[in-house]
Amino acid sequence: MVDETFNDVAALSDKAASPPPPENIPGSPGSPSPEPENPPVELAALQQELAELKKSLRGILTQETLSGTEQIRRELQSTAAQRDQLHGELKLLQRSNQLQKLASGSGFNDVEFLDFLLQKHQIDPDDNTGATRFLQEFKAANPRYFSLPLKPGSGSRPGTNLHNGVSELPHGANRMAALESMLAGAPEIF
Repeated sequence: MVDETFNDVAALSDKAASPPPPENIPGSPGSPSPEPENPPVELAALQQELAELKKSLRGILTQETLSGTEQIRRELQSTAAQRDQLHGELKLLQRSNQLQKLASGSGFNDVEFLDFLLQKHQIDPDDNTGATRFLQEFKAANPRYFSLPLKPGSGSRPGTNLHNGVSELPHGANRMAALESMLAGAPEIF
């Protein structure tokens, strides 16, 4: 019983202690709308603040757009530079390949020297007629730069008479036949 009385007293004191619901809170239903003190001044200030916010937002968006555009421009420039560099490397590889073909086809020993000669005489290695004509003229004047077309062999045929030198060859007609047999196995020069 004491507990029930205590609970009833506590419930009554809570109701008495709570303030009545406010009736004149601005923005609540049923409350009269407050009259602004200086409506044109506040409205003008708000409009000015709104205009400033719009300007700053445009500035931020413009900067972000410009920075994005600038980034794209830089990427485009680096890509173009890479493209140009790779194009140059491709040209060098194609020239090197053409020089290698030209040198191997004509029997020229030094590809780098051939490149130097063609540049010096302003001959394009892709021009087969001009390059082969130049190489034929150069070969006639400087045969030391060209490989000799030799047939492989040791100079003698296996299983034939081995001679230690010309002094051991027989004299007369037999000597000439022995020399001819030695020369028959010698490498050929074209």
